[in-house]
Amino acid sequence: MLYLAKRFIAASLTFLKREIYINITIVPFLNYRIKLQGDESMRMEEYRSKCVSADEAVKAVRSGDWVEFAFAASMPGLLDQALSRRKEELQDVNLRGGIIFTSLACMDSDPTGEHFTWNSWHFARYERGLAKKSLAYY
Repeated sequence: MLYLAKRFIAASLTFLKREIYINITIVPFLNYRIKLQGDESMRMEEYRSKCVSADEAVKAVRSGDWVEFAFAASMPGLLDQALSRRKEELQDVNLRGGIIFTSLACMDSDPTGEHFTWNSWHFARYERGLAKKSLAYY
């Protein structure tokens, strides 16, 4: 899930059995779950039409945005790599997540912290290393 906190809304699709729900989070902690109605084939067709590559998805990120990365093992690796490729186009992008098990391409591509800053919900070993370099905050 990738969401821009500056816009204060996150949405994700959940597929349960043959029903599709959309989960909407309005920051800080208001969560809504809405059951989508209609023909299943139409929903799947619409879902597939909205699927894009990671490179296309990160085009929505602008300088100064907050990007919520997933937590722990659910890290979106392809989005991380795609975002790191846009480093020169972006300034002061804040990334947030926690308990990272692998290195982040965004942080590895920006050793000065000019483009990306990591904000953690809970530090793990990798994040402590970033914090020692003033590239991550708790």
